Amino acid sequence: MKRSALVFTLLAGCWWSAPDVRSATPSAAMPGDSFTIEGDNLGERPSLALVSGDQRVPVPVTVSGEHTLTGDLPQDLAPGLWTLEVTGDHGVAETRPTIDVWTADTEPACTKRYALRVSASRQDAQIDVERLFTDRASVELTLEADALDALLLESTTTAAGKTCSALWAHRKDGTRVLLADDDTRDLTQLAEPIADAVNLTLTMPGGAAPATP
Repeated sequence: MKRSALVFTLLAGCWWSAPDVRSATPSAAMPGDSFTIEGDNLGERPSLALVSGDQRVPVPVTVSGEHTLTGDLPQDLAPGLWTLEVTGDHGVAETRPTIDVWTADTEPACTKRYALRVSASRQDAQIDVERLFTDRASVELTLEADALDALLLESTTTAAGKTCSALWAHRKDGTRVLLADDDTRDLTQLAEPIADAVNLTLTMPGGAAPATP
């Protein structure tokens, strides 16, 4: 009887434990991306939430298995480091992995996670930008000249101590789009033809305009 009671107690402790989360992948993702959690004791009706400071965003479980859960990051989720909270049938997991949520618009120049291809058309009065990602389809942007206010070429220093040259298109609505960046060369020779093609003012580092030949 004592052995049976002991075995029952150990098994019951396993069945009624809070989720034991081992990992969450990917560790960095964009809004709308799927993520997967692996662990034990996830329960029959698990729930997920993303937590950042005072913000708590419930996330629907799209796939639930014995040792895995899958969910989708909300499309309107703000960029930043979010903690994943997993709640099972009998409590909340102590281990809370994080996901670094990012968007192309918020990535710093010269340290971003995608490449750029840019061209300008005088005939169409527009700038075409293509964002090239390594793990997803590229994204094409068309910037109409009429919606732009100016181009800005600025020079900054990255966290690694490198000088970064970045070309921005400033929209009339107050937002801006990164057109090109490089920490190995100056972008003046790229910026001037683009500004000329769409008839926009180009502002150089320090507020100066490019010299007229």
